[in-house]
Formats: sequence, C-alpha cells, structure tokens
Amino acid sequence: MHAAGFAHGDVKPSNMVCFAPDDAKFAKQQFLPDMRAILIDFEHCVELKSSHRQLFSGTHRYASRRILLLSQGIGRSDITSADQIEDFTYMTTDDFESLFYSALELLSSKRLPWCTGNIDITASLTKRNALFIDDAAWATQLQSVPTEARPFLCRARTSLIRNPQLAPFVSFEQ
Repeated sequence: MHAAGFAHGDVKPSNMVCFAPDDAKFAKQQFLPDMRAILIDFEHCVELKSSHRQLFSGTHRYASRRILLLSQGIGRSDITSADQIEDFTYMTTDDFESLFYSALELLSSKRLPWCTGNIDITASLTKRNALFIDDAAWATQLQSVPTEARPFLCRARTSLIRNPQLAPFVSFEQ
C-alpha cells in the first residue's frame, strides 16, 4: 500500500488476518516466526502526503502519536482549525506505529498502558511517548511479553525511534 502511495489509516489487530504459510510447522506449534498478517478493512485508507478534509477517523487506541497530535491540535496554537485540516496528512510512519502498538498488545499479557481507566488524549500521548523515550517504562511493558518475542519488539521500537518513515517490521530471526 505504501509503495502505491496509500496509508491504511486504521491498522489494528481486528483489521488483520493471520496465517501460517506452512501447515506442518503450524501443526507442531512452531509457527510464530513464519506467521504472516494481511491487512483488511480499507475504509480509512487515504492517500499519503496529501491534505485531507476529514481529521483522523480510525481507532484512537492504536493511532500514532503524530496523528493524535494533529487530530487534537495539540502544540499547534499558531494556526486556525481550518489551516489544521488543510495540513492534516497521513504518512507511512502512522501505519508503522499503529502496527507496533498492535504487535505489542497481541504479544503482551496486559493491555496497552493508555487503555486502562479513563485516560484523556494528553495522558494517552504521555504514556505512548514513554514507550519510546523512557527505557524503564519500556522494560516494564516488556515484562508481560514472552521472552522470545522481546527482541522483535525491541527492534521494531528502535526502527521507529531511528527512522519512522522507513521502519521495517523485522522478523524474529534477524
């Protein structure tokens, strides 16, 4: 999708279909490294890097920090609402970050930190930022993830920190 110039706009576990390409490995319960996911539900699909009249309409739980900031206008006091809408664009970064949150939630035995209690967008953004800038918060989140999945999530996190535009979702073996 990204190579064709589009963002999914609502990457989340319920918009993915997972399968194991090799039935023999699946039967032996050794399929996780070879598991594949296909995105479905293209209702929120948008063209990359072009302005959109409608602000974010996906699922806030998995939305990227950038999209939440744009949709709430946080930190953009120098522009009017109309200007903000004209400036609202999707990037590959947003899908990759949503995919990261989805993987973290699926591989963890607990909910994402911003999905507990009654948390507003600002508090949610603070907790999301902590995963990227606070190694202690990241280590706490990783405690609920199976040991074999931790290197995968750490590499995905590092990719998003270093170069979110091109962040590949690396495999377990790398």
